[in-house]
Amino acid sequence: MELEELKLAWNELNDKIQENEELSRRVITEMINQKKTTAFSRIKQFELRSLAICALLFVSVCLAVAIRNLPLWVELVAPICTFLITSWEIYKVWLISRINVDKNTLIEQSKAILHYESLFGRETIFLLVGVIIWGCSFILKHAYQDWFTIIVYTAVLIISLSLGIYLYKGVISKRIDDFLKATEELKDFEE
Repeated sequence: MELEELKLAWNELNDKIQENEELSRRVITEMINQKKTTAFSRIKQFELRSLAICALLFVSVCLAVAIRNLPLWVELVAPICTFLITSWEIYKVWLISRINVDKNTLIEQSKAILHYESLFGRETIFLLVGVIIWGCSFILKHAYQDWFTIIVYTAVLIISLSLGIYLYKGVISKRIDDFLKATEELKDFEE
């Protein structure tokens, strides 16, 4: 009788251990999924905010062109540039919205985020070149002023450009890394 009770107790303990292991795996999986979802939602929120800022900039530029008497090149280039930037943001928001964190496989999610990351890297280069060209043309337009003013304009351009790119890249790069790390953790955990 003792042997049967011992076997029964052993089986009950074994079942409880297996249930606890399954529960632990589910809890860990949920935590990693939450980390991944949070990183993804922050990327998406950042892009939606960027889109709102670009759309506001586009409307502001169009209103400024309509209201003020600006040089012809500004009237042509400024709305076109802001339209292109806004269109680019729309494309990125569309690309991000296609990623379904709940339904896509981990491999599909990783591929999509890596594609987004490569676009993000290219975007940074184009923004850098665009701002430098715009800044140089602005500085050259005001070159008839004294050297101190030109140096101040140049310093403001360089500082704002550096700070903007640092913040922009820092925020998104961290979120992308968080998402990719969580995806890798899930892949490792599922194996």
